[in-house]
Amino acid sequence: ARADIAVIHARGGLPLVVGGSGLYLQALLDELEFPGTDPGIRAELEERAEREGGRILHDELAARDPAAAQRIDPGNVRRVVRALEVIELTGRPFSASLPDGRHHFPGTLQVGLKAPNEWLDERIARRTAAMLAGGFVEEVAGLGELSRTAATATGYREALAHLRGELTTAELAEAISLATRQLARRQVKWFRRDPRTHWLDAADPAGALEAALDAVRAETGD
Repeated sequence: ARADIAVIHARGGLPLVVGGSGLYLQALLDELEFPGTDPGIRAELEERAEREGGRILHDELAARDPAAAQRIDPGNVRRVVRALEVIELTGRPFSASLPDGRHHFPGTLQVGLKAPNEWLDERIARRTAAMLAGGFVEEVAGLGELSRTAATATGYREALAHLRGELTTAELAEAISLATRQLARRQVKWFRRDPRTHWLDAADPAGALEAALDAVRAETGD
């Protein structure tokens, strides 16, 4: 993605990076260190998370690296596991490898869309209904065996439970909507802690566009 951005810059264009996954965007836009991995350590931590619960591992992280624990939601077990894995691998706090607030590309403007929860929840419910009507469950059924990461992704986890007979069709729709609402809340929480984010009103496209232009003018001086 950075190579593509460089090509766009070279031809005088303005790259727009759009997405909701905070870690992926941060990996692209910030100076972010990526320590290695150890399948054995990770498997042991994941087994502990399943046996003891994610809260126990988050408490352990808080004892070993308070700064990292403060930044990682206790419900985000995958990130808690990763933080403990890095501590075991490097012997350093996980927070030592976190970004320091410097954008990789000078002049980057970071914009977020905000909306009332009720407005967002209604759109999530409509999107979930459209996914199911469009054959989402059938698509998941045809994928075969999924990796651990894919099998726990929002929507896929619930669809697999439905295919196992654990959720009715009506329960499936509500389960996906609930998981998506929770994901949206985590995404908002992630970006709100970054003071570089300019927040715009998603329910007012015209006003959001003008606010975005104002933010660009303030950043560039134009």
